[in-house]
Amino acid sequence: MSSRKPVKLKVSYNASKLARRFPKIVTKLFSDVSEKTGKFLEKNTKKGLDIHGKKFEPLSNTTIKMRNKGLGSYKAPVSHTRPLIASKKMVNSIQYDLNPNREGVKQSLSIQGYGVFHNRDRKRVPKRQWFGMSKYVFKNVVDNKKLHLFRKQISAAFKKSSGR
Repeated sequence: MSSRKPVKLKVSYNASKLARRFPKIVTKLFSDVSEKTGKFLEKNTKKGLDIHGKKFEPLSNTTIKMRNKGLGSYKAPVSHTRPLIASKKMVNSIQYDLNPNREGVKQSLSIQGYGVFHNRDRKRVPKRQWFGMSKYVFKNVVDNKKLHLFRKQISAAFKKSSGR
């Protein structure tokens, strides 16, 4: 018979600390990304760009005339011809949905009413996809600094154990 020696393992890492901290780390990352996405979408829309970084279809001549005269849904005359920002009501419709279990943590973004109207296909109004996630939005929202901080937090939570 061969003599087998028992294998001894020394555990130098403790994953229980990571398991406890991981939900908070991920929640913080999602919160930061959610907030930055909302701000990015607002800026992007004001520049006249959709979620893919392309210019919105221009306003029709009829819409421009209505805006200039303050007719229809325009309460006051609007002199510029930039789509979607006549009253800023739409970009201001971005809402942060908070998780009631974690005070002040922004979990997601949503839009209401007028903002939803333009994000969908309509018969007489062109779709202007100003809200949502795309490669273009992701590239401009999730930066190396955020990813580095995320990795650093994971690493710190997965430190060497004290050897007990």
